[in-house]
Amino acid sequence: MVNWRGIEGEWRYRSSISDHSIWGPNAHQSLRTQLEERKLERVVLLFSRSLWENTSWGKEISDLLKGLVVYESHNSHEFAPDWLCFDTANAVRNLEPDVVITIGGGSVIDWGKAVRFILAQGLTSVDELDDYVASPENQQLESLHKIPISQIAVPTTLSGATTWSVTINRPEKKFKDHVRHPSLMQELVIYDGAMSCTTPTALWSATGLKAVEHVVERMYSLVGNPVGDALAERAGTLLFEGLPQVKQLPDDPISRVICQMGLMTIEATGRGVQKGLCQVIGWQLGAYGVAHGHTACVMLPHVMRFNLPETIQPQATLGRALGSPSNSDESAAEYAITSIEKLTSELDLPKRLRDVDIKSEDLATIAEKVSRSPNIIYNPIPVRDPEIILEVLQKAW
Repeated sequence: MVNWRGIEGEWRYRSSISDHSIWGPNAHQSLRTQLEERKLERVVLLFSRSLWENTSWGKEISDLLKGLVVYESHNSHEFAPDWLCFDTANAVRNLEPDVVITIGGGSVIDWGKAVRFILAQGLTSVDELDDYVASPENQQLESLHKIPISQIAVPTTLSGATTWSVTINRPEKKFKDHVRHPSLMQELVIYDGAMSCTTPTALWSATGLKAVEHVVERMYSLVGNPVGDALAERAGTLLFEGLPQVKQLPDDPISRVICQMGLMTIEATGRGVQKGLCQVIGWQLGAYGVAHGHTACVMLPHVMRFNLPETIQPQATLGRALGSPSNSDESAAEYAITSIEKLTSELDLPKRLRDVDIKSEDLATIAEKVSRSPNIIYNPIPVRDPEIILEVLQKAW
């Protein structure tokens, strides 16, 4: 008899992504039309600093939306720090915006979500965040005021921030806080293959590994389901097809779109398919300055091997989707892990915690913070004990 974690359960589907996505080379050109159709005319426009400074895309979009923008900023910072989110919210509070448009990677998209959240709840200081963040006991705050300000996201990486949760970095605490609420969801996501060609290949590849992490952790989530599994499996094959192509042909928008379709597919697995240990470790590594994508590069194979005793079947399913010829679940599961290790090498990405400047003396503190994070309860093997988490970190170091 198959021992599968989803043999009993209940599924209430609410998409974890926008109900409207547009993709293709130059898809951004529909932005003004989309605003007009939605009768949105007071725009807060937030750009990635690098996109603005190093390409012509920022000015093109700014010109496209001329007459609609009430506030514009390209002062982005990695991981959406709390001070930036509050500074921006305070700057636009009296401008009565009806939509935030975010152009850039995950940090920019979270920046926009955080501004919307702060305005909707009427927050004025960073300390007030403590009353709203998710915890292991409080996964979603249903009592939050509905967030009336819309958001349109134009992601330029594969970080997977186009969801209904927001991550806000607390630099003074060296901790990342999380807020979850369905009304944080973006109304529209535009995947533009041509614009994404300006994203450096190294950054694209690293965030692509983060998307692969989402594939793995959703396939063996304790609260997974067959529909989510099928979507995650297909997302994995798209990412394994597209990422090496982008490495070889960085200016090819079609290869970029293939990767973006992998991202969109994994995000479509639906609300409730929570992720586990690798994602949670990544959040806390980010508070130590590790780039979002690099957290998956250095941790994913180690977490997969840690979870293997309880996740052989879903890992084997992924391995076979990636080309394993073996009838043995154990061999196919190992094929999935080694395929990810090979992809990491092929993309010239870091493999160890020491490669991303994490000090060995910080591992215990990181383990303790991971043990207090919300999604830790969804890991296939219980890991609320910091000592167990520390062992995984030490193997990755």
